[in-house]
Amino acid sequence: MNARLQLLLGTLTLALAIPGFGTLSGTALEGEISAQMNAGAGSDVTRQVHCVRKNAAGEGVRYACALHGLVAPPLHVRVDVNGRDWRAYWPPVQG
Repeated sequence: MNARLQLLLGTLTLALAIPGFGTLSGTALEGEISAQMNAGAGSDVTRQVHCVRKNAAGEGVRYACALHGLVAPPLHVRVDVNGRDWRAYWPPVQG
């Protein structure tokens, strides 16, 4: 194996061992939530998504996100991210 390939494999192995590597960033999460919300038959229901990280580095990452719709007031949601997977915890519907 040549030196460049060994260096590349070593760097990749080290990067995968670093906590938080490969975890969705706030910007990537915003894009994924927006794409999911606007993918249905009634497309373009969410005009903007803004997420702010709410915890320090650890096993999981927690974000607070605000979804701004076309006509409704902003919807606030808590999102837990683990690697490339995420799960949203929606507030109860009022009314």
